[in-house]
Order: sequence, then structure tokens, then C-alpha cells
Amino acid sequence: MFYVATLISRPDRPAVTEELAQKAARYLPHGFVVLGFWNNGIRHPMGRFAINVPDDVKGKKMRVIESPLHIALWGMLGANPTPLPAPEIYNALQTGVIDFLDNSKSSYLALRFYEVAPYFTDLGHIYSYGAFSFSKLYWDKLTPEQQTILRQEAAPAIVYQDQAETTGDEAALAKTVTMGAKVTKPDHAPWVAAMKPFWEISDAEIKKCLAATTWHPSMTEYFPGGGWSTRFRTRGGMPVTICRLNLVKGLGPALQIAEGEPIELPDKVHAVLDERTNPTWPTTWFAPHTTGNGAFRDVYTVMNNWGANHCSMSYGHVGADLISLASMLRIPVYMHNVPEEKVFRPHAWSAFGTADREGADFRACANFGPLYGAKV
Repeated sequence: MFYVATLISRPDRPAVTEELAQKAARYLPHGFVVLGFWNNGIRHPMGRFAINVPDDVKGKKMRVIESPLHIALWGMLGANPTPLPAPEIYNALQTGVIDFLDNSKSSYLALRFYEVAPYFTDLGHIYSYGAFSFSKLYWDKLTPEQQTILRQEAAPAIVYQDQAETTGDEAALAKTVTMGAKVTKPDHAPWVAAMKPFWEISDAEIKKCLAATTWHPSMTEYFPGGGWSTRFRTRGGMPVTICRLNLVKGLGPALQIAEGEPIELPDKVHAVLDERTNPTWPTTWFAPHTTGNGAFRDVYTVMNNWGANHCSMSYGHVGADLISLASMLRIPVYMHNVPEEKVFRPHAWSAFGTADREGADFRACANFGPLYGAKV
């Protein structure tokens, strides 16, 4: 994210450095000889509303490409990633199916997105690179002298392409402004902070976390050995998934899953509820995504069907991954709110029913038996 485009924009360096040579080598087994990489477009948000800071996209429907990176990135910022084929974008913006997307400045003009997404944010959060490549079949027919010439000329060709791409992008954006597009150039700092990996925590952030944490003697009825307990409140807005593995006599393990987000309650409300539970423990107020049906009809119904008031919480909406893993381990899932189109189980599961997927999961797991341990 927010790469500085220097790797491939200097004529005084080879087209493929030692760093990029490793990337180029990955293409060879697939039949391509890569001579370098060039700028293939820089992505910027564009939408039906103004976008200046990460909070502006929370709860908004965003068209994304079918890429785990893009889906995770915008989901992490609180948007609702919606994979959509390129030909459907214009109508989806026009009808409100999506609220915004990201693409290059040239595409903003060429595909006339400025007509239905008049707000353009000059952010440059993702650099797309293209591979300057030849078919290995063709390359092997060239003489060594010809191959040497192509390798030598690759670097200036890449620099020319980079410059042409940048010039074309800026000219395209300027033209959309004459047609009514509203362009803003936001401060990168809050975006970089929001998109950075959560494990890259700075010393200043460590101090803030510690300042927001208090330490209390653990309750001996739960922890007879004593010790200390941390107390803090989780901030709202993160995509998270909770799960619980219940051990049911006569059945074995059965998994429950709920995707949602933590929420931030008013201080007075939090204080009352915190004192009624256990004020020495960390607190995360979780709100599951409700569907209006079944166990996810509303928040109360979710809790009423949950095995107990404890769970394991993971960052991100990973329910679909847990369902696939559970099917491989032959553990039935009897409660989840993952959209059906995201659920993958082995094809053999269809033989146990297609109308009632939850019941079919139980029947398939019982039939195939546990992956580990003896079938009883």
C-alpha cells in the first residue's frame, strides 16, 4: 500500500534488480520470460459521496475485484466489500447497488464513472504493476545476441511506459474535472495508520495501549492460583468473527459461528453492565450481523442459541474459512451467519441434502466420521 514508485522508474538501474529477479523467476515455470515490471495503473477511491478519511467508508458498499487482498483491505476499514464484474459497475453505481469503488484515473474518464461517481479521492493506495514479458517458446527461438539487446532495452522502455502512464492519468483526471468531477487529495497519514498490519505496533502505540489498560487481582473462584487480570475496552468498528466449539454428549464437537463487529457503548451504559458481569476482565461489546431469520433473527436470539456466554474472537470475517475447516475435520456447524455464496464444503455434502444445508452438514459429518480418532 502507498508504494513509492522507484523500483522501476530509474533508467540508471537494470530492469530486473536482484529483488525483482526473484519475482520474475516465478513466471518461468508458467512459460513466460519476464524482463521487468512497469506501472499498470494506480488505484484511487471514487464514489457517490466524498471520501477524505478512513471513517468515511464505514458501512458503505464498495465494489472490489475478486482478490483476498482487496476484500480484506476494505473490510478492515469497515466498508462492505462487494465483488462485481467490471461491466456491471456503472449501473451498480447508478442504481445504488454500490456506493464507491477504486480504479485508475484513466479508467475514471474512459469508463465515464465521473457521471455516476462524481467524487474522486486522489489517494493512490494501491500500485498495480504489469509484467513486461515474452512467451518462453518465442524467447527460446531468439539468438543470444537478440536476447541481450532486449534485456538491455527493457529498462528505458519501462521508464517510458511509467512516464506515459503517469502523464496520461493526470491528463485524464484533469478532463473529468471539466466535466464536473470533484477531486480531493487527502492526508495519507490516517490511511497509512488504518491500513498498516496490526502487528506493526510502534512504541507510542504500546504506551497508549498500556495507558488504556488497568491491572486487577484475578478472581480466585475462577483462577485459584491467583495472578493479575487486564481490564480494557475494545474499540468498535473492527470486522471480527466469534466462534464456540461445544462438546455435546452423544454427538461430539459442534461449532457455532457469528460474524459482526465490536461496538462502543456510552460510558454510563458500559459501567452498569460491566459491574453486573465482571469488572476485572477485558470487555468487548459484540454485535453480530443479523439476518431476520432463524438463530440470527435478532441479537437476543443469537445469544439465546449460543452455547454459553463465552467465545473465541478472531480479527476479520473468517466464518467461511472456519466452515470449510470444520467440514474437513467432520465437525458440524449448527449456527452461522455467513452468506450462502461464500460457504464451501466438499461436493459430497450435496448427497445429504441441498435444501437444508445445516441438516446435510450434520448427516455428512456423521456418515464420514471424524477425521481424527475412532468413529463411534
